[in-house]
Amino acid sequence: MKRLLVLLLLALPLRAQNGILLTWTLSDSSGITRQVVCRSTVSGAENCGAAYATLSATATSYNDVVGITGQPYFYVMEACILSLCSVKSNEATAIGTFPVAPNPETNLQAVPH
Repeated sequence: MKRLLVLLLLALPLRAQNGILLTWTLSDSSGITRQVVCRSTVSGAENCGAAYATLSATATSYNDVVGITGQPYFYVMEACILSLCSVKSNEATAIGTFPVAPNPETNLQAVPH
């Protein structure tokens, strides 16, 4: 099953702190049970054994909203039929702007006892 199923993977930074949008097309979706997004901060080091995200068989996009603003992220995809996965797609990269998590310690107040 090591045929190429993901034809072209694109990564596009989104505006207004909305992360990175991944889009792709499949050459053949028959029998696919899931798709795997693999992500790394180093080119060529995407580990698909520890999937970053697992998606439905029919997905053609994914919005990555967890990351560090200004950090380049590298992505590849695999399409799987049960436990057998295709070869990795092309590598796509983007630098996104991600939402900043609120700091819970900024609103602390001293309470007299």
